[in-house]
Formats: sequence, C-alpha cells, structure tokens
Amino acid sequence: MAAIAFVFARRRGRSPREFLTLLVLLIFVGASAGYHLLVGSPSGPFYGYVRSPNADLLLYTAYPVFVVIMWRILVDVPPEKFRSALRIAIWVCFLGVVLQIALSELGRVDLLESMGYETKIRSESLDGSGEGTMRNGTFTEGQHLGFFAGFSVFVALRMRAYLSAVAAALSLVYSQSTTGVVGVVLVIAVLVFLRPSLNGVLRFLAIVVALLASLNFIPVLQNLFALQFAKLGLSGFAGHVDDATTSLEVRTLKSDIATRMMFENPLLGVGPGRFGIFYFEDPQSSQSPEWYFSGNNRAIAENVYLHIGSEFGVIALVIFVIFLFQIFRRVRRAGFMDLGAYLFILIAILTQSSWTFIPVWIALAYVFVASPLNPVPNQIRARRLPAELGRSRT
Repeated sequence: MAAIAFVFARRRGRSPREFLTLLVLLIFVGASAGYHLLVGSPSGPFYGYVRSPNADLLLYTAYPVFVVIMWRILVDVPPEKFRSALRIAIWVCFLGVVLQIALSELGRVDLLESMGYETKIRSESLDGSGEGTMRNGTFTEGQHLGFFAGFSVFVALRMRAYLSAVAAALSLVYSQSTTGVVGVVLVIAVLVFLRPSLNGVLRFLAIVVALLASLNFIPVLQNLFALQFAKLGLSGFAGHVDDATTSLEVRTLKSDIATRMMFENPLLGVGPGRFGIFYFEDPQSSQSPEWYFSGNNRAIAENVYLHIGSEFGVIALVIFVIFLFQIFRRVRRAGFMDLGAYLFILIAILTQSSWTFIPVWIALAYVFVASPLNPVPNQIRARRLPAELGRSRT
C-alpha cells in the first residue's frame, strides 16, 4: 500500500540521484530476468528450491523492486524521527532476545515457535557446555541479528542513548556474529584513527582496558572472543570447539564459486535467485558440507557484493558500488557515529545472506537521511542577504 501511495502521491522536488542509480540497477535485474526466461531453465539439480525455476526467478525479480521502493520511501523520513524509530527497534530486538533466552532456559521452545521464532538453527553455547544454543533473537539467524545489533550500536551512540547502546551491544554478544563483532571493533579503531584527539584515544584505550579486565571475570565474554578467534582460523583459542573454521571455509568456497560465476556471466549474471542452481554446476561445489545436498537447503552467496555480481553481472555490481559511493559523499559530512554506521554496513554486508536483506536497506536509508545536503542553493541565500542587511541597519 505504501508503494502504491508513493507512486501516485504528489511529492515536492525530485528524487535523489541515488534513487536514480538504483533504478538503473533494477533495469539490469529486469534484463537479467528477461534474458534467462527466454533462454529457459537450467538443468538443475534444484536443491532447496520449492518453486519452479521460472516462478522463483519472477519472485526474486519482484523482491528487489520492493526493497528499492521501500528505500525510496524511507529516505523521506526526518532523521530525528528515524533515530527514534530505530531506538524503539533496538529495545524490541533486545526484549526479543531476553524472551528467547528465558523460554529456552525453561524448555518452552514450543512457545517460541508459536510466536514465529526460528528455533532449529543452533550454534556453540557461550557457557562452554558444548551444547547447541539459539542465537538469532527475533531474526532468522545469528548473522542477521549481528548486523542489526552492530549497526544499532552506532545509532544509539549517535543519539547518546547509552543504555540503548548497551542493549544493542548485549544483543551483538548474544548473536555470536563474527562479522558483527569484528566490524564494530574495526570501525571504532578507524574512527579513533580518523580523529586522533587525546580524548578519543584515551576513551578507546579505556574501553580496551575495561574489556580486557572484564574477560577475567566474565566467562561468557572469554568464550565469545575465543570462539570468534577460532572461527577466524586461530583454533588455539578454542580447542573445545569442533570444526570451528567450517563457516569460514564454506564462505571462502562460496566466494570462489560466486567470483567465477560472475566473470563467466559478466553482462547479465546467472539470473535473479539462481545462484543456488548454478552453484552446484561448479565442480568445486562437491567440497560443500554433506547437508548441502539434502534437497532442503538452498545455497546462497552469503556476500552482498558477490551475490549481485553473480546473479546480475559485473555492470550491476559496479552500479551498486557507485550507489554506495554516492552515499559516502553525503555521510562523510555527517557526525562521526553516522560515518561509523556507514562503515559498519560496508563491512557487515560482506557476509550477509542476501543483498535484499531488509535491515541492510533500512540501515542504508538511515545513513542517507542522517547526512542531508544543504537544500538551499547559494544564489537564493545571496539574494536574501541585502534585505537582511537592510533590516539590521534599521
């Protein structure tokens, strides 16, 4: 309904050039879909696909249109109202995490499932027990929660809502998202480097010292960082975690295949939603985990950049990068924490499941409206100047 209202409503001014860039990207999405509809369906196998290949292709053509229109609607929201909405979302997310923890501890997974929680995906428990535990909160998986929570840390700090920042940070810890944790740490370090003031450096060092000190008293934090180091290949930090590097190895495999897929189909890619089909046509896919071939699991790129490049082609990827650069030209004039939120997005989407993951576009809309350009042209201000001077003389 919002999309229909947007199309037919009267609006002041022109759409931002960034939206026009996204429309060009959608042209390539549509061209890729049309071409692959004419060429016909691939031979398969269709592991994880519950629809016919053509119906699936049309669905994954319509979905990008939906998220782009959603982005265009969101960039009309005033920044303060946007921040207020995100602040509420931080607490909704945090309370959802607390509810998941409480009901799982009580053994009432059935109640979580009745409320729509994903309960089947489990990960290493941070209490060191080795038992599988949920870490997704109100999202489908921990990686999704980690993206939203990590981004929210910078939004809350921008608002000086420190209690909300703590809630977002706790949600990030619960998510066990390596990209989320590493992304927040890297961005904070970069921000300190970009503004090497004495106060900034001292605050950063104080946070580091406090964190190191807390590691001696909080086993959960010890296990969290040990697990993150282990997932990055430093297995000596978490010898009790079996196959800790499996995620990194699988993501590396997918990146290799997605890169080949992109350069073998540079103009229009393999088609919307068809990464999972062409993935298994690559001989290297035989190195995937066994459960990838069960028929119930759909292979995804797990990298926004390579997802776009493999499914829509190299030119589409270049257009998306131009879009991100256009936003950077705005956000570099914004506050430091808004710049931090933008940098976090660039890092975090390296491991996101899909480029149409809705929180990615909410985050991109926020950093856009958080850094508005001056809407008053210089010549208009120059014309008003003499009258203002005249009134001041009077």
